[in-house]
Amino acid sequence: MTLTGRHRSAKTATRAGARRPIGFTSAGLALGLAIPAGALAAPSATPDEPAVMHLVQLVDAPIAAYPGGRSVRNGALDGTRPRRGQRLGVDSVAVRRYRAYLDQQLRSVLQQLPGVPAVYAYRWTFNGFAAALTPDQVAAARRLPGVRSVTRDSVHTLDGLEPAGTTEFLGLPGPTGAWERLGGPARAGAGTVIGFVDSGIWAAHPSFANPRPAAPRYRGTCDAGRVVKDFRCRGALVGARWYLSGLTPDAGEPRSPADHDGHGTHAAAVAAGAADVESDLGVVSGVAPAARIAAYKACWRVDGVATCAESDTVAAIDQAVADGVDVLNVAIDGASGGSPADDPLASSLYRAAQAGVFVAASAGNDGPGARTAHGKPWLTSVAAGTHDRAPAAVVRLGDGTRLTGAGLGAGVPARPVVDGGQCGAGSLDPGKIRGRIVVCLRDANGRADQSAEVERAGGVGMVLTNADADTLTADRHAVPTVHLDAPATGKLRNYLRDESPSAALEPARMRATGGSRPEVAEFSARGPDGDALAPDLMAPGVDVVAAVSPARDGAMFGLRSGTSVATAQVSGAAALLRAAHPRWSPAAVKSALLTSATGGDNRISTSGGESAGPAEYGAGALAINRALDPGLFFDSSAAATAPYSAQNTASVVLGSLAGVRSVRRTVTNAGSTTARYVARVDEPPGVDVAVSPAELTLEPGATASFTVTVHRVSAPYDQLAAGSITWSDGTHRVRLPVAVTPVVVAAPASVELGDPLTVVPGFTGRLSARVSGPVPAVGHTGRLRVTGERARFSSAAPKASDRVARFTVTVPPDTALARFATDAFDYPVGTDVDVFVYRDGKRVGRSGGPAADERVDLAEPEAGRYEVYVQLVDAPGSGPLPVRLDSYVVDDGEPAAERSVSAGTPLRLSGVPAEGRGRWLGRIRWSDGGTGEATTLVSAVDRLFTDDRAAD
Repeated sequence: MTLTGRHRSAKTATRAGARRPIGFTSAGLALGLAIPAGALAAPSATPDEPAVMHLVQLVDAPIAAYPGGRSVRNGALDGTRPRRGQRLGVDSVAVRRYRAYLDQQLRSVLQQLPGVPAVYAYRWTFNGFAAALTPDQVAAARRLPGVRSVTRDSVHTLDGLEPAGTTEFLGLPGPTGAWERLGGPARAGAGTVIGFVDSGIWAAHPSFANPRPAAPRYRGTCDAGRVVKDFRCRGALVGARWYLSGLTPDAGEPRSPADHDGHGTHAAAVAAGAADVESDLGVVSGVAPAARIAAYKACWRVDGVATCAESDTVAAIDQAVADGVDVLNVAIDGASGGSPADDPLASSLYRAAQAGVFVAASAGNDGPGARTAHGKPWLTSVAAGTHDRAPAAVVRLGDGTRLTGAGLGAGVPARPVVDGGQCGAGSLDPGKIRGRIVVCLRDANGRADQSAEVERAGGVGMVLTNADADTLTADRHAVPTVHLDAPATGKLRNYLRDESPSAALEPARMRATGGSRPEVAEFSARGPDGDALAPDLMAPGVDVVAAVSPARDGAMFGLRSGTSVATAQVSGAAALLRAAHPRWSPAAVKSALLTSATGGDNRISTSGGESAGPAEYGAGALAINRALDPGLFFDSSAAATAPYSAQNTASVVLGSLAGVRSVRRTVTNAGSTTARYVARVDEPPGVDVAVSPAELTLEPGATASFTVTVHRVSAPYDQLAAGSITWSDGTHRVRLPVAVTPVVVAAPASVELGDPLTVVPGFTGRLSARVSGPVPAVGHTGRLRVTGERARFSSAAPKASDRVARFTVTVPPDTALARFATDAFDYPVGTDVDVFVYRDGKRVGRSGGPAADERVDLAEPEAGRYEVYVQLVDAPGSGPLPVRLDSYVVDDGEPAAERSVSAGTPLRLSGVPAEGRGRWLGRIRWSDGGTGEATTLVSAVDRLFTDDRAAD
């Protein structure tokens, strides 16, 4: 996995057996789907298949979730799951006894897997172990009675983008700032520990040098590791550990908590760096400068990318909870995207929240596409926005004109200026460049490559100019550099006509932008994610200055952007709240952060200048001062199985509003006096929202409940409609976002043939169902071989080779859906294939996960011949390997049924058996007869395989 990048799941399906077609009957509605017969043959195992890292989950609950009731020889084991608002008692008698029981169960399972050593033993947030297993050992483990699941290890990346401080923007310093309310910077976050599951930390950095108040609950250790000098925990750093079993990192990466990438150091400094540290870009401070820091290095540079194996990451989270961290910072892509029921990482984070740890997770850097953010009610998913500072540097011309642009680093005194053109490699004459400042035109050459050419030719500085584009970037350059926009470029070029032009470069600083409102970063992932408001919150995440590791280029401070940077701001804020309110649960802390957020009144924009909404920023922009005194908060226990809309969240989000929906919320008075709150509703356009009761009177610490009823009046289908509910007592404003998506029918996205189906119409009228297929898979087979170095697939010039198979699929007119897929069941464990789809030489789809489960779906594809390439990325052994691609071409179908429906009344449909084995795909399109539609895919999977080539 990489730090906030895309999570590439490595799971394989295990459900086997024939699936029958589906027939639906319900009060006059009948859908009959006929399937022709067919069969596939099973694959043979490849000999000498190597062991691959897996995570084995055992049946008992982990320590953070065990409710009690387990009987053992010497009596029942008391529960270890903490109550709401309490923390996990890591040293309690109940925990020690239950941990001993889990250890005994683990030994029992391992004894039945001879020759399998456990790399990690998980107990606190995930019960199980990690081990390298062969396919036969995987099958044996799954049959053991004490095993719940076996999941292949996967990788993620860190959520960081690389191109002063944000404390003033967040309202922290000053006589009315949040720090003053907490006793000053020396007490802001005192007694708390923030755990960073990241790329490690540069322990000797001045941002972590100052001593901090003790954190008595924390009981971690400092593991200095190997191949690193002078690493020791001091100042802010109270603990450091490292985890490396699932990856092979690049050479030079220290086997210790020491940070080589810089991502972890930057995150820790943003959240809890010391106050008023002088950098080359100005004075910087962390959000919680009195909090302690614990580093859990689970992410390592692999091929130059900060990458995290799930086995290492789960071990780090498990240990952080056992060590007693108060806040957990996880800026790993996909870290919250799975279900706790079947995803070890998601399960570990869920149990961490149950243990009383506040978890901040990055929303992802895959914006601005919709529904790319991952969120869960027990996590706080963070979007990235701009702030009121930007890295600026000035070119001072010989005539006194000052041109401001973007830049980093030191200045250059007045020197002659020369035009270097595009400053391509080898293009500059040292005789004309030496000792001068060079003006370079930004073009296809890399910006850093241009400054490297200036340095090679002896130039002392560079002015990078834009001919027409106005995008400016502050990079680390080989020589001091200022990047100018197009208007400033025009003025500079006019001046260059002087007989002896000269200029000086002023040192770069973070300067006020003068912007009236923050913007959502274009890269920040959008939501919502079903019934979860993801992202939950927005914090500064663009060009934020903080400490970095000098291991890469010697720099001690740097600018970074990404939702990971924003996540660190929220982690620091959570530490401030936990220090001020030690009895608050993680849900209460999240509620205070969300209900106090600002910007819901059109004060946040997108990078294009339009007004942003909850899909971009969640509840709004982080406002720490208000969060310290929220008035009311919404408390809850983490609940993985309950519908998210039914959980007591500080928002009302309905991902599929069909008819009338009601949700119930309960608030707690956080104040010290009795208060009367009145609700004000800002309805989403075209949606009616009613709150009952509309007034609440609460004594200190008391709770009260209210119901929110929502129904569509005229809002368009399948478009997010946003509004809010604000409770006010005249002093506090407690704002809940309301985000609903009306649908013509709430129907599951997919269902297996033969399984029952329930849909809920969102209108009153006649509902029609148009059935397409199902159609059998057409199997395209070939043989590939692992040869030599891993070849990179050329998107511009795709071709078949020993490692790339090409198949041709004809898609006829009026096709509703085309699918091209590979199934991991057809390949040995450890195989990785990618799929690329082209039409007329243009790539129209790609699927590139780390295993052999890949799928490209094309809705309403153009008719024609499609070239589909299957690349063998990796496989056990080097012998020939059979590969299979399944293609499905589903036509538009025929009207199958129609009936009268009432909005909000469920329509229950039951499947009927039919004959036929194989792999199948079909589609049901639901419609109100107008513009509203919904789609349900119906499929069946028979895990049989044939090596016979299908006709293309």
